[in-house]
Amino acid sequence: MLKSIDGDQYFSAERRGWLACFPAQLGSRIWTPRPIPETFAPQLARQWLASCCKHHSNRCRNALARPTNLVVIDCKDLVVVPCPDAPYVALSYVWGSDRDEETGNTLAEYDLRKPSNTVKDAIDITTRMGYRYLWVDQFCINQSNVNIQREQIERMDMVYQGAYFTIVAAAGEDQRHGIAGASAKRKHQFVLNNGDVTVIEMPPETPYESVWSTRAWTFQEGLLSPRRLLFTETHAFFICRESYCSE
Repeated sequence: MLKSIDGDQYFSAERRGWLACFPAQLGSRIWTPRPIPETFAPQLARQWLASCCKHHSNRCRNALARPTNLVVIDCKDLVVVPCPDAPYVALSYVWGSDRDEETGNTLAEYDLRKPSNTVKDAIDITTRMGYRYLWVDQFCINQSNVNIQREQIERMDMVYQGAYFTIVAAAGEDQRHGIAGASAKRKHQFVLNNGDVTVIEMPPETPYESVWSTRAWTFQEGLLSPRRLLFTETHAFFICRESYCSE
């Protein structure tokens, strides 16, 4: 039996999650929730992205114009290079208290051999998704020249609008945490099956409770991005301007 709930109750469930309960013997014949894998598998995310690119309207297309002198991380060679005529991925994340300690004086001095956990995971996810170039602000914005830095920050809207998709690291309080499902462990999902009934914990479908969502800067980055592959403590989901997909 289905029971309707009012808006406040639904909003609470959307934030906190809920339990799905269904007869085990009907699992193969009706739609049922599936357990979330412990680690991120890119195959499903590639399908979401391909479906958006193939079937959705111009609302989901990334901007054609790119900022001049845009640089990106070459995820294969682990160097910062001028952005070639190829798709690039952007990263939206929370720096945390380690911002100054994680950057050098010039772009040439940034050590991509020892990135933070979140940046390292983003490089890995970019590669596993089939892309080579990743834009990360701490490596791709000049941190030593105030004038150049200001100019590049003013063009960040173009960076996120022009990215093929944006990886949103919504879990954790800073870049040391890593991306859940990559180097960071996902929050355990409750699953119970006694043979007759299966109960699965359905995690929250929004990142409202994350530090990422409370920062105006990072939240704006997410809104500017036509396509977002968002990682919370529990799972990954894909949001574009015409669809929503979840593990």
